[in-house]
Formats: sequence, C-alpha cells, structure tokens
Amino acid sequence: MKRYTTIFARVKRLMLSPVKEWKVIAEEKRTVPEIFVSFLLPFSLLTILACYIGYGIVGSKQDMFGLIASAKLGYLYALYYAILLIASIFISALAISFIAPFFKANNNINSNFRLVVYSFTPSMSATILLIIPALSPVVLIAGLYNLLLLYTGLKRMTGVTAERKWGFFFAVVGILVFVFFAIAKILYRIILD
Repeated sequence: MKRYTTIFARVKRLMLSPVKEWKVIAEEKRTVPEIFVSFLLPFSLLTILACYIGYGIVGSKQDMFGLIASAKLGYLYALYYAILLIASIFISALAISFIAPFFKANNNINSNFRLVVYSFTPSMSATILLIIPALSPVVLIAGLYNLLLLYTGLKRMTGVTAERKWGFFFAVVGILVFVFFAIAKILYRIILD
C-alpha cells in the first residue's frame, strides 16, 4: 500500500508544484527498470483495468452498431492502450537520448526516461476516464498538461542551455507526437482493425 501512496504523492506534487518535484526527481538515482516497476507499470495496470471496464462492460459506440460491450473488445482495447503507453514512452526516451547531443544536452537514458515518464503523468492519470469510453478524448487533452511538465523539467533533467531550450523543447515535442501517433496507428492496424 505504501508504494501506491508514494505514487499518488508524486503525481500530486508533479501536478501542483512541478518545479519543486523536478528538483527532487533530478537528484534521484533511480534506473529505468526501477521507474518502470514502481511508476509506469502501476499506471499501465490502471490503464488495462480502466479499458477493460470501459470497453468490456460499459461499452463504446462502434460505428453504425451503436453501444457495444464485450469481453473481447475490453481485452483488445486494454492491450492496445497498455502497449501504446509503454512503447511510446520507451521509444521517445531513446529518440530524445539520440538527438540530445545536437542540442548540447545530456543523452543519459535514465534522465531522459524519467523526463518522459513523469511528464506523461497527466495523461496516465487521466486513463482512469477510459472507464467511460466516451471520455477518451479527455486523455488526449490531458496531454497538453504533459507539455507543461515536459517544459518545466527539460532543463533540469537534460542540462540543456537556456539558449537551446526552446529548440530542444520543440524537437522533443515533435518526437513525442510522432512516436505516439505512429505507434497508435500501427497498433490500431494490428490489434483493433
């Protein structure tokens, strides 16, 4: 139970006082596997549960067929959203580490992974809304707050200089958007189509 209290406390601090929380995060020496198990995996499980309830029990509007709920649909959407979340975070962190030297920023995968994971906190928290599939666009809207968290933590986590910060920020946002929508499209074709 303490782990979930810690996760909730971190989410609350990131949402309400991101500057202070990024300072704490930057001083931590946690590795990618530790962050995956302690932060990303619980959010992935929340996403799986919310999707299964939303699409498997509550139901969603499926084209001309109206409201449909089935265990198969619940499983498929749970798989889709969980893989999308995990894959987009890992691939984005790797891509950011690759371009970081071009902006004279730190290409440390641990720092960049923490930057991406923790900046995704609003969207990951909003996945609980997938219990009601009609609210799924709110998860994308929460992504706007992801950008604020990303910008707030960018300098501290990557060491990018002030004069290169905006360029690096836009490059990182481009990577995040491209990776997310590319993976979403690929997974949609594989899992949901």
